[in-house]
Amino acid sequence: MEFEPNPIILEQLNKNTYTETTKEIYDCPICFKTSSKNPDLIYSISKCRHVLCNICWSGWLTEKLECPLCKAKARPKTLKRIIFVK
Repeated sequence: MEFEPNPIILEQLNKNTYTETTKEIYDCPICFKTSSKNPDLIYSISKCRHVLCNICWSGWLTEKLECPLCKAKARPKTLKRIIFVK
């Protein structure tokens, strides 16, 4: 299931200064896009450690301010943008 991205939330997520680096490859559980095959997509991780692409985060957080996987509280400003390193 995909959600229509919210441009305001998407911009906030893409500019988020809270970051985390990783060598892992992630699949967004909403749209199923893989980080290694979609280098233009930006991914973020929540406090509950679930990772989604920012397009899906922005659409989901427009509907509910919680993680779509575990229902823990999630807010755009508390997500960390993931920086992938090789």
